Amino acid sequence: MTTLLHDLIDRYGDDPEKVVALVRAMGPNAVEHLLPSLADEEGVYRTMAAQFLAMLGDGRAVAPLVAGLGASGLRTGRALREYDERRRAYLDGRPSWGYLYHSNQLLRAIDRMTLPLLHEAHEREVAEVRRHFAFALGRLGDVSAVTPLRSLQSDRDPEVRHTAELALTLLGEAPQAAPPSG
Repeated sequence: MTTLLHDLIDRYGDDPEKVVALVRAMGPNAVEHLLPSLADEEGVYRTMAAQFLAMLGDGRAVAPLVAGLGASGLRTGRALREYDERRRAYLDGRPSWGYLYHSNQLLRAIDRMTLPLLHEAHEREVAEVRRHFAFALGRLGDVSAVTPLRSLQSDRDPEVRHTAELALTLLGEAPQAAPPSG
């Protein structure tokens, strides 16, 4: 999916200030172009879209941000996808069946060690997206975001919980106390 953010990063990725200036210059017109990035496969585009929408302060972003909080997350983490692509390229380049057998044995051993680390990285990326969405909702100032933000107070990631509390404070709501651990 090619979006405004993809185009801006492709053209001006080495100059983040220019990207920010261009989005600001578009003002409210940028909102409709940023909203599709909230569902981007790459977490970095989701988080940038949330940051820009918070910066613009347009209420049209509230419902898509709330919907994005409930989404199942990113389809595939970038690191996991790149690892899989390299693994396939490695196997595709080996014509010998014996070599493939030994390569497969080696790759299985590497997979057992590497895949849990890649999944952990993917989970961190998904949590970062939730955190940025929560902050953007707080900055937008719409009280319709209170209920979804309250649900994030029990998120498994402590940074997401903290950001939800901050966002609730920005909305003028007192964060609820955490249930006692026992």
